[in-house]
Parts: sequence; C-alpha cells; structure tokens
Amino acid sequence: MRSIPLLLSILLFLPGILFVNQVFSQPSSLFCKSCHENNYGEWNNTKHSSAYLDTLFQSEWSKEGKPSYCLKCHVTNSMYLNEGVSCASCHNWVEGHPQTGPLEVNFSVLICAKCHEGSHHPFYEDWIQSKHASSLDTLEKIGMSKNDECLLCHSSEDFVSNLTGKNYRKEVLNPVNCQLCHDAHKLKLRIPETNELCGTCHTGVFHPTFEVFKGGFHNLARVNCSDCHMYRKPYQGIEEPAITGHSFKIDKRACMNCHGVLKGILPFDEAWKTKNEIQKKVSEKLNLTLKGLKETEEAIRSANSTILKATGIFIGDLDEPRRLLNLSIESFEKAEVLLQTVKGEGSKGFHNAAWTIENILKTEEMMDKAKLLAEEAVKLVDLTIYKNKLLLNLERKSGNVNSFFAFGALIGLLLGFTFGFIYARMKPKRK
Repeated sequence: MRSIPLLLSILLFLPGILFVNQVFSQPSSLFCKSCHENNYGEWNNTKHSSAYLDTLFQSEWSKEGKPSYCLKCHVTNSMYLNEGVSCASCHNWVEGHPQTGPLEVNFSVLICAKCHEGSHHPFYEDWIQSKHASSLDTLEKIGMSKNDECLLCHSSEDFVSNLTGKNYRKEVLNPVNCQLCHDAHKLKLRIPETNELCGTCHTGVFHPTFEVFKGGFHNLARVNCSDCHMYRKPYQGIEEPAITGHSFKIDKRACMNCHGVLKGILPFDEAWKTKNEIQKKVSEKLNLTLKGLKETEEAIRSANSTILKATGIFIGDLDEPRRLLNLSIESFEKAEVLLQTVKGEGSKGFHNAAWTIENILKTEEMMDKAKLLAEEAVKLVDLTIYKNKLLLNLERKSGNVNSFFAFGALIGLLLGFTFGFIYARMKPKRK
C-alpha cells in the first residue's frame, strides 16, 4: 500500500523532472562555438547574444519591477541557463549531438514569433497580414505550387538555398517569412541594400515592380522600398501598439516623412491626392483595356469558327484567312502578356505612371491590330464562299446549255432519219 503514494508522486513529478532535464541538458552557446566558430562569432555580435545584458533592457525592465514574463525572450528558456537568446532558443537541441547528426534548421515563422509578437513588437501580427505570408497560397491558386522557378521566391527554403548554395529544401515548405530576408545568425538582411533585396523577387515579366520603380521619380529621389512600404512607430501604450512595417502596406504617415517636411516637393495633401488620382485613372484604363481584350478574343474565336465551317462546306483557298488568323492570335497573345505585366507590376501607375500608360497604349494597339486581322479573315472567307457560289452557278448554267444543244442534236438526227425513211418509201420505183 505504501508503494501507491510513491508511485503517484513519481507520476505527478515526472513531467517536471523530464522538462528540467531537457532544459539543463541544452548546452550554452560556448559549447556550440567549439564546432561552429564562425556562426558563434556572427551571433556574438548581435542583439540576441546581449538580449539580457543590454543596458536599455535592464533599465526598462527595472522600471517595470523586473517582471518575469520579460525573461521569456531575453534569456534562454527563462531558466537563466544562458543569458540572451542562445543557439538552443532557435535550434531544437538533440541529446548526443553532434554524434546523432546535424540539428534541424527550421524555417518556420513560429521560431521568431515566440518573441517577436505582442503589442510592443508585433512583427508576427503585422507579417501575417502581408502577401508574403500567403505566398505559397498564391501559387496554389494559379496551379503553380510545384513550379521550381516560382518557388525560388515564394518559399523561404528555396530562396535561401539558391542564395547560399546550401540545400535547405524540405517536403513541407514555408512561405516568404523572416528568414528569407534576415540572416538569423547575423541579424542582418541577407542582401544588404534594401532595394536590391526586394528587387531579387519583385522582378520579371509578370511582376516587374523593381524595373519599373527604377525608372520612376521616387527612385530618382533615392527613396527605398522600405521608406514607403515599412512605416514604423514605437509602442505608445495599450491603445497605441507598435507598428513594425512588416505588413508592407502603404501607410500615409510614411509619406509625411518627406512630403510636408522637405522643400521643393509637393505638400502631403496634394501628393496623396495626386497618388489617388493616378491610381484611379490607371484602374479605369486597365478595366477598359481588359474589356477590349475579351472582345478581341471573342472576335478571334468567331473567325476561327468561320474558317472551320467553311472548310467543311467546300474546298476552297483558305490559306490567306488562316494566315491572317495566325497573325491575329500572335498579336493578341502579345497584348495579353503585356497587360498582365502592367497589372502584375502592382502599383497602378504610382511607381512609374509614364511606363504604365505607355504600355497600356501598346496593349491597346496590339489588341486593335488582332481584332482587325480577325475581322479581315472573316471577310476573306465570306468573299471566298461568294466566289465559289458564283462558280458553281456558272457551272450549272453551262451544264444546262450543253444539255439543251445535245438534246436538240438528237432530235435533229431523229427527224432527219424519219424524213429520210419516209422519202425513201414514197419515191417511185423504176420499172
């Protein structure tokens, strides 16, 4: 009977014993240094390594009465085992490492979100609202989730693998998150120049944002992507939490850092009004062009249907209508790609209004050409059918005339034979 309370005690305290054992078995970063000296050196120069000893943290922590919840992120495992955010904070430690093999390199955003969240530093909350967070879902919707070229930018593992030459690819991938842009050991951008980092992915035929931006007035004024797309504001209180800028959405307060402050440029109200007017006009123009493109596509379908029907009705010369139709399709496809390029750029003319309008006009020009060629193909088919009908009618008339003369000749022969026979019968015989 005495063994029962003992057994219950063991069962009660076993989870805690196992947890403490796991925590205390995690080594300090100095242990990791013996093999990973370069990584240790990079980490040792970051705010992660001094997260606990940092003078600003110690000052603010002391003012608040040194609440224990702050230690969740400023020491490892809140156990004071390792001051700061050590290797074990991000890497899942496996007892027996390194003999048991390399530790997992985890690209999940939740690794960072353990600490970089909440009203004081809501990096995770801001990021989850961004298009970066749904980058893999975007590929899924358009049926490109298995496209390796697209995944180079839509997956953190693929991007970093391509950038570093190391293979971090896994069966389950993570979207564009913290670790795609930030080196976790150095706590620096993987590509130091902000615009170049953004431009690595926001480029190409279907999303040429960086190329278009480089020709716009903001780039000429040496404005970075992050100046407009990453407005930041420190924590002001429970009613005014911090803003980290990681939703990457335009906040008009970012514009106020220049417009209304610097001389020689539009004041804020006028600049914001101009932005809205540009985007409204471009949106309207895009919608009209898209409508025109659909009408052109319908004209091409109609022309193709006309040619197919004509082919089944008669044997005629349809090479020229087919050539015109092929030229129409070629022009239509170019217009379609160019319009997708304009839409994919994403700023609705704000990054570079001149480029946007110029390419919408080019799209319309190619679209009109495609429609005209399709209509010409139909007219040519109709003309060919008309010519063939005329020929058929002439052949029928010619056949009727010939039949008439043949019949007349036959009647003439019969009459001649009849009269000859009668004459022969009526002629008197010589005695």
